[in-house]
Amino acid sequence: MKSLLLALTLCLVMTSNLSAKELQLGNTVKMELEQPIESLLANPQQFVDKEVTIKGTIGKVCKKRGCWADFESGNSKLRVKVADGEIEIPLHTIGSEAYASGVFVAKHLNKEQTIAYLKHMAKDAGEAFDETAIESGITLYQLKSNAVKIL
Repeated sequence: MKSLLLALTLCLVMTSNLSAKELQLGNTVKMELEQPIESLLANPQQFVDKEVTIKGTIGKVCKKRGCWADFESGNSKLRVKVADGEIEIPLHTIGSEAYASGVFVAKHLNKEQTIAYLKHMAKDAGEAFDETAIESGITLYQLKSNAVKIL
């Protein structure tokens, strides 16, 4: 009985230590490149095609493959896209604080491309999409990331 109690206690201690550890995905996050999401979106041309690190709370995550996550900070949100099949952001990390490093990119989409993109994103997120609401193209800003650290 003492052995069983000791084993259960050891399992609990090990489990609590595992949940307290950070989760590093891909390369090492470059903390020295940190920029607030708000700054990137307020003046995107200053940062396009440059390597940056962001910090935010993980909002939505691709339910299909974990290939993207929305990082939220205050009222701002930026999509973090990771390489398909190389990095997978787990669904259970929604609500966690995280850092991501990568290249800040701009994608200019015409109306048809916008509809296709938003339809694809809605499908990945398991959400409905009304393409009749789209009137013109958009510019997407996102972080092409090769390093994510989840706290």
